[in-house]
Amino acid sequence: MMNYQQHPCEPPKFLSEDERKECCKGEKPDPPDRQRNCVEIWKQKLQDARQKMDEAGARRVKAENIHKNAASWEGKLKKWKEDADKAHEKAEEVHNALGRFLEAVARTKAAETATSVKAVLCLVKSIFDDVNELLRVSTSAEVQEGKIQELRRLIECDDSLAANIKEKALACITVFQDKIAVVYAAREDMLNKLLEILHGANILVAAVDKSGTRENAGLTWQLTDLYLRIEGKTAYSARVRKCGCGEPQPTPQSPPCESNIIAPGEPFLPIRKSEYYVGIAKLYKEAELKLTTAKEAMAKARKEADTEAACYNGLNDAIAAAEAAEAAK
Repeated sequence: MMNYQQHPCEPPKFLSEDERKECCKGEKPDPPDRQRNCVEIWKQKLQDARQKMDEAGARRVKAENIHKNAASWEGKLKKWKEDADKAHEKAEEVHNALGRFLEAVARTKAAETATSVKAVLCLVKSIFDDVNELLRVSTSAEVQEGKIQELRRLIECDDSLAANIKEKALACITVFQDKIAVVYAAREDMLNKLLEILHGANILVAAVDKSGTRENAGLTWQLTDLYLRIEGKTAYSARVRKCGCGEPQPTPQSPPCESNIIAPGEPFLPIRKSEYYVGIAKLYKEAELKLTTAKEAMAKARKEADTEAACYNGLNDAIAAAEAAEAAK
């Protein structure tokens, strides 16, 4: 007869070779007693198999909880790291946009523009004061006559001038007065436009003011501060927040706490060169490794638990079959 070896993936045999020879192949006792002896041996083995199955099941539950915890912790760190990467990218975009804006402002020479517009405003206001002097019409002695009104009166009252000359002179004055009136009518719109230009120039000057503070900063200061943050040179100090590691052993659902979580003492951008980002990236790398290890351990524990359960169930089924056969005799 051929000798078949047990496949390495099969559960262990219920009886050792010596026990099998003594129980099932021996000449003594008689076959019925020999079968009962086998069943008794199986029952003793069943207790050990039950204990091994329970222990393997407990190890399986523990390994699954550790894996679940490691996966949850790795997921959180992954999200935090992704958020930090996005914040860094947005910070660079803002920095580049601010830089382009400030370069454009520099080309407009906002401060010089504001000074020039002020001078133009003074000149325009002076011109319109003069125009007002020309066009003013007085109907009482308390208000001085306008220059055109005064000129008309002088021409009309000059008896040395011929009538036709007076008529031509007054007609010229009317044409001049009408043109000046057109200019005067545009004064409000012109002054408003100049004031808008001055307002915009003043806003630009204030926006790029270099003498800012964190609470009330100009764009130049903000741009410099943002650059320092991107380079990880922010002056804000970071504090270390423990993850409960000094407390009693965490439950399987708690995050692993071999490392500290770095949290900013004051709000500042979590960008790639900051302590926050470096800390999160380090923890995430460690969490990835722990998750891989936990997954492998869980797979091993599950396999062991399945093997022990199969061994117990097989032995239990064998006992039940043997007892049923004995009862049927």
